[in-house]
Amino acid sequence: MFKLSRYSKSLKTIQYIFKETKAELSITVFVTFVLMILSSTLIYYIEHDTQPEKFASIGDAVWWAVATSTKVS
Repeated sequence: MFKLSRYSKSLKTIQYIFKETKAELSITVFVTFVLMILSSTLIYYIEHDTQPEKFASIGDAVWWAVATSTKVS
């Protein structure tokens, strides 16, 4: 796919944009990761007693947060 970018102007443009916004994209991914962990931990402590089978661990809560935030309705 990266070899195709030599032949396509639009792929070169996308590559340029990713290069120029690398810092901003990195910060966005990091902040999203931190917020996901914090919200998962919070939801675990709030919901664990009510739904122990669904939120058995913080890892299950992280899975819930990822599934919920990436779900398209």
